[in-house]
Amino acid sequence: MSQHPDWSVYRFARDGIQYLQVNHRSGEVELALGKLDDAYWTLPMGREGVLVSLPHQRQHVPSGAERIVVFSGEDFALHRYGSGAGAIWSLNAATAQDSKPIPTACCPGKDHLAQFVRIGLGNAAPDAPDLSLSPGWHVYGFERDGVEYIQINDVAGAVHLVIGKMGGEFWALPAGASEVPIALPHQVIPPPADASRVLVYENPEFKLHHHRGVDHSLWSVEASSLTR
Repeated sequence: MSQHPDWSVYRFARDGIQYLQVNHRSGEVELALGKLDDAYWTLPMGREGVLVSLPHQRQHVPSGAERIVVFSGEDFALHRYGSGAGAIWSLNAATAQDSKPIPTACCPGKDHLAQFVRIGLGNAAPDAPDLSLSPGWHVYGFERDGVEYIQINDVAGAVHLVIGKMGGEFWALPAGASEVPIALPHQVIPPPADASRVLVYENPEFKLHHHRGVDHSLWSVEASSLTR
């Protein structure tokens, strides 16, 4: 979908949320953005230190900086100003006056965010503490633009699942080799009858269990009273 030979652009969607991922021609992820209705945000993945200007938070673009159009769609366009590490990515909504940041809420029980990092989402071995409570999985936490993410990797380092959380809302991101079954607090999905349940991650706001059966498995998120 890219409109420039130096960049590849990919669009994904899951649970009503759209995502735009930009890779350099080398294959390295540069940045990723999320979109829900008229709200936009930056995901904690890609190159560290990338400067991104969203419609509701304009960064100063250096005078005379070269502009290239990397992506243009019906609802928004993505431009890059300048070159090198100091370049600025600018997302321009088709109706900029209607764009807004994602709503965030301040709530108790946020001490766990001290173990979360701002970059590395999607990596096999991110530079982040392993928060797993189970030897069969690796768990990493990320936070950016008011959104929290929990990434689950298997023992080989492959991304298995990524869960997003904002306030009391949970959703699954389009990450991993396949779409993993997951029961979120607003979705009741019974686990396999023969499944054993293992607690893989826990913080004051929710617990993450893995239900493993002989032929099928299921992940489930159990919200605490803080987020209900």
